[in-house]
Amino acid sequence: MRSFIIVFALLLSFSLAFSQTGLITGQVFDAYTNQPLPFVKITVDGTEFGALSDSAGNFSIEIKPGFYNVTANLEGYKPLTDFEVQVTRIRPGVIAFSLEMAEVQLGDVEIKADPFSKTEESPVSIRSLGRNEIQRNPGGNRDISRVLQTLPGVGTGSTFRNDMSVRGGNPSENRFYLDGIEVPHISHFVTLGSSGGAVGMVNVDAIQSADLYSGAFPANRYNALSSVVEIKQRRGRADRLGFTGTVGSSDIGMTLEGPIGKKTTFMVSGRHSYLQFLFKGIGLPYLPTYDDYQFKVDTKIDSRNELTVLGIGAYDNFVLNLEADSTDEQRYYLDNLDIIKQTNYTVGARYRHFADNGYWTFVVSRNFLRHKQFKYMNNDESDPANLVFDYLSHESENKMRAEHRLIKGGFKINYGLNYEYAQFRTNAFQVFNDTLGTYSTNVAGLVGLHKYGFFTQASRKFVDDKISLSLGVRFDGNSYSNLMNNPLKQFSPRFAFSWQFIPKLYFNFSSGLYYQLPSYTLMGYQDGSGNLANQAYLKYIRNANVIGGFEYQYSPTGKIMVEGSFKDYSNYPLLTNNSIAFANQGMNFGIVGNEPAASTARGRAWSLEFMAQQRLWKGFFGTVALTLVNSEFTNGDGKYTPSQWNNKHILVVTMGKKFKGNWEIGAKWRHLGGFPYTPFNLQQSAQIAVWDINRVGILDYSQINTLRTADFHALDLRIDKKFYFKKWSLNCYIDVQNLYNFSQDLPPFFDPVRDSEGKPIPDPQNPGSYQYRVVPNNTGHVQPTVGIVVQI
Repeated sequence: MRSFIIVFALLLSFSLAFSQTGLITGQVFDAYTNQPLPFVKITVDGTEFGALSDSAGNFSIEIKPGFYNVTANLEGYKPLTDFEVQVTRIRPGVIAFSLEMAEVQLGDVEIKADPFSKTEESPVSIRSLGRNEIQRNPGGNRDISRVLQTLPGVGTGSTFRNDMSVRGGNPSENRFYLDGIEVPHISHFVTLGSSGGAVGMVNVDAIQSADLYSGAFPANRYNALSSVVEIKQRRGRADRLGFTGTVGSSDIGMTLEGPIGKKTTFMVSGRHSYLQFLFKGIGLPYLPTYDDYQFKVDTKIDSRNELTVLGIGAYDNFVLNLEADSTDEQRYYLDNLDIIKQTNYTVGARYRHFADNGYWTFVVSRNFLRHKQFKYMNNDESDPANLVFDYLSHESENKMRAEHRLIKGGFKINYGLNYEYAQFRTNAFQVFNDTLGTYSTNVAGLVGLHKYGFFTQASRKFVDDKISLSLGVRFDGNSYSNLMNNPLKQFSPRFAFSWQFIPKLYFNFSSGLYYQLPSYTLMGYQDGSGNLANQAYLKYIRNANVIGGFEYQYSPTGKIMVEGSFKDYSNYPLLTNNSIAFANQGMNFGIVGNEPAASTARGRAWSLEFMAQQRLWKGFFGTVALTLVNSEFTNGDGKYTPSQWNNKHILVVTMGKKFKGNWEIGAKWRHLGGFPYTPFNLQQSAQIAVWDINRVGILDYSQINTLRTADFHALDLRIDKKFYFKKWSLNCYIDVQNLYNFSQDLPPFFDPVRDSEGKPIPDPQNPGSYQYRVVPNNTGHVQPTVGIVVQI
């Protein structure tokens, strides 16, 4: 720390020696024709600097390094603001303004920029985050999923994962898009059958913005019940080669970007973790390692045609530290944790062709996930007879989508279709111990299915842009079974309405039916004869969703919002072995859904949300988000019980301040209600034959989710200092998670009483069983991080 302070002071003195100037550059063009717009007024909020775009739509503003809100204004078009544009000496702040035509003239009605990404298609339940809001989030660990957890309606089940439970829904109900291309998995160590994981794999240095739709999904987005996340990447540098290097809490990464000729830019990045060294040094019994990569190539063929090619992938390896076996807690983890190896990638291309009143978009992509998970009794791999679990799956999807956006008669119209061919291949071996005794199964199977859908949506504003209406519909089907192949059975209408009944105050409403496929683990489950055991029992999951609320935009950079939502689920998979809803799965690592199921469960979730958001204004920014949520699902008895994601209340306060000298401080305080959990069946768990095979307590599902953990709360603090040199820049930060060292009680462990050598002790009073104990499970400690970001 002393060395860090000395270096920090030297850097500060060197940076002050340079006169500091930079540039804001960019281009303005029509959103529907892609034609450049001249004479657009560009203003830098809070300063006297500005410019007019030239005949090619280009502009340039010389200004000192820092963060600025920049607005584009042109009569006949809706103003647009880009928030917190960063300017350094060696990297200009580059903006691409895509302006939409206004339906009334500026001389008749004052039209102001909407800073919160609200659209006619989705005027409700959309939340936006900019690049710097994501990067600087205290405790966010440069993980987009953890940052999204600060928004209203978004909860999580545990602090050591980045699961997103949106309005009480299971994490499997979320869908993620990167520049309009679906990316099924954006986390390392993803839970097979769900969407959450341990660490985000999207490079935040490449992100331009992220929009979370927690309802009112556009008709061109499908197979989602709770949320759609649209992540937009920035283009690579067009002026010269650039480099960004990062060292964070768990990994080291780099990004290289630059031009390829006059029409093409590229950006490529990679990260490698060193978390395994930290874990081994402090004696943890598990050692996770990961690597990821990401690339993007943009080509502007001409003013009418552009092409984007991108990819993202990861390799994850979760192994055991067998040397860490000196404590009961370490032995417990070594007993029940599996070894997991994952490989996944998504590659895709998006082509756009612009015409006089709209544009066509064509998207093709492929994604792949390989999941290997196994366990040997006593972790002894020397004898094949010790193998008790071995699971291998390959999941692949090949997709295409074509859609046309246009303006006609004042209506914004979008229509298109999508097709997908998916394969899910499994090879599973498992040893069981239940009422039939100890036995094993070994099955291999393949499920291939064609998915198809088509959609249309139209929206328009009325009454001097004070009222906006949107109506959309989509149909989906697939070849898995006769229960799913008719698209008319998945008729999915949606309606949205927004009314500005007094200045700055809006009433927003939406309603729709949304459908989603069950997980591949459920659809691909094979019985002992190799048949698809669930094929005759699974249907699309259905969600009837109603949302309404008020929004007050008290300034160009701030708003207050109150919103309510109700979701009515039907056809939810019921896991028939234990008669529990699939919605109660997905909070742990590994696999969920690899078992018999039928679409007979129901669910309901309501939420009431409040948010006050202030984007960057005079150096200050902050968000207060409060969510009251209740989520329930039926199980085998048909009665509603709290789901695993029923937090009851979620409060997140995030705020920060930028100071002179390029200092910034931010803090985040979270308070989450405890989540429900199920107690153990102590007698069954203690049976010698059961424990020796399962190495984990057996839950008593007759008492599902009757217990609840204690509330969680924590304070995260982050301090940044930026240095701008002549040919490079440096950002040093200190990020402290859980500043006051709060410890949360999680569901306890079931573990046998052990002797001095760590072996379970049989119970003389209960032959055939071990002596056992229920061990408290506490988590939470101060996590300080010193990080650096270098740009050249």
